[in-house]
Formats: sequence, structure tokens, C-alpha cells
Amino acid sequence: MTPQELHAAIDAVRREERLVWWQVAVQADTGEAPLRALKRGSMTAYQPGLVWLERHTNPSRE
Repeated sequence: MTPQELHAAIDAVRREERLVWWQVAVQADTGEAPLRALKRGSMTAYQPGLVWLERHTNPSRE
């Protein structure tokens, strides 16, 4: 998954759960700016974003 695809997937789940970006950042234990930078291809928040996405799309793994 590219950083852009990860950003889009996080954004879709975020909208579905009615979260704002800062809430996702807190839950992912990263900053809001690095999460948003995924859209530009930045890898800084890739791992925290991926872990957050997995937790929110597969709740049985918690």
C-alpha cells in the first residue's frame, strides 16, 4: 500500500467514524501533520497510520 493509499483508507475510516484528524493522530500516537503528509507520499507516519487502520478495520485484533 502506498502512503497515498494509506491516507485515503485512513480518511475513509475517519469520516465513517466521524473523527477529526487530531483524534486519529492521538489514537495513532503520532502527529496530525505527519498523518496528513501521507497524502504527499511522506513515510513519517506510515507505520503508526497502518497500525491505526488495522485496529479500526479489524477490531477483533485488539
